[in-house]
Amino acid sequence: MITTEIKMRRCRGCGVIKPLESNYYGQWVYPKTKKKYFNYQGKCKKCISKQNVKWQRKNIEKTRDFKREWGRRNTDITRYHARKPQRKEYMKVWRKENPDKIKQYNFYRQMNKHHDITEREWKSCKEHFDNSCAYCGISDGMAKERYGNYLHKDHADHDGSNNLNNCIPACKSCNSSKHNFVLEDWYLESESFSEGRLNKINNWLSSEYKKHMEGKSVTIKVSLD
Repeated sequence: MITTEIKMRRCRGCGVIKPLESNYYGQWVYPKTKKKYFNYQGKCKKCISKQNVKWQRKNIEKTRDFKREWGRRNTDITRYHARKPQRKEYMKVWRKENPDKIKQYNFYRQMNKHHDITEREWKSCKEHFDNSCAYCGISDGMAKERYGNYLHKDHADHDGSNNLNNCIPACKSCNSSKHNFVLEDWYLESESFSEGRLNKINNWLSSEYKKHMEGKSVTIKVSLD
């Protein structure tokens, strides 16, 4: 039997109680007289993302000026993206010359690629999303026909757990597009965005998955501001 401790917090923005680690931004604090601790923000990632998008839409000129200024200050990064074709050819040669490093990288990558869930749990997860991609809504069969692969087990939080509480079905296209971005930040800007599907995702991650965990007891610690 596996016991999973899930710390919860009520968002000061939307008022919804959500899992702390996967739904809130935070940073390490280093006080002089105490031990360091990780301080989470009061608003969830979804509310902060909406707040940022709303501000940018109201302040289009300031946003453009900021992006232009950022580009001038970070010419090395802009040049990096501009040289993508040359970089692609260089990496092709580098991979052939460094097989050991590639093997080490792939090993690390696999740690965040597989979920420790049963086939029955995976089936329940897909059924919650109507056997479709949680992001764009494409069906499992259509995903296989269009991309050559059935739905993937995607980590909602890239650095989160490998359990059912961090697993949602995604097609190959959405899985690749999301990469390791924060779910809400990426999805709000995605062409496939749907408020209904986002609510369904949050519902699964916050509570619905618990009904389908096999042989696992869940201890929930609620922290309210």
